Amino acid sequence: MLIFLFFAYDYMYYKDDYLTAAHYLEQATAFPQSPSYLPQLVARLYVNADSPEVAVAFLQEMIKATEKQALKNRLTERLHQVIHRTNMKRLQQGLDAFYFKLSAKVWRLFPLPRYAKAWKKSIVII
Repeated sequence: MLIFLFFAYDYMYYKDDYLTAAHYLEQATAFPQSPSYLPQLVARLYVNADSPEVAVAFLQEMIKATEKQALKNRLTERLHQVIHRTNMKRLQQGLDAFYFKLSAKVWRLFPLPRYAKAWKKSIVII
């Protein structure tokens, strides 16, 4: 188990490769003496590597496989956080795309700089 943890640490901190680090930590969770926080860390690494779908699938499998109710509750809470964060990211991307398309149309309507400055100040991004 320790070799997987060392590999994950190396990929996470020195190579900034969160996907590979998550893969090694996922292998480490298969051992019975692995720490209880390890599945949550694996999910976080998958999310940081822009693979939230893998994190959701991993957490769902860990919830099914675990026997301890306290760990199940923590994993369920983390699953909801991952889904929530993924939805918020998609909404932000859609909002950015909307403002980009809207700004192109507004620039054609009001080509004068004073209108453009006033319009840019009125946009509030959540």
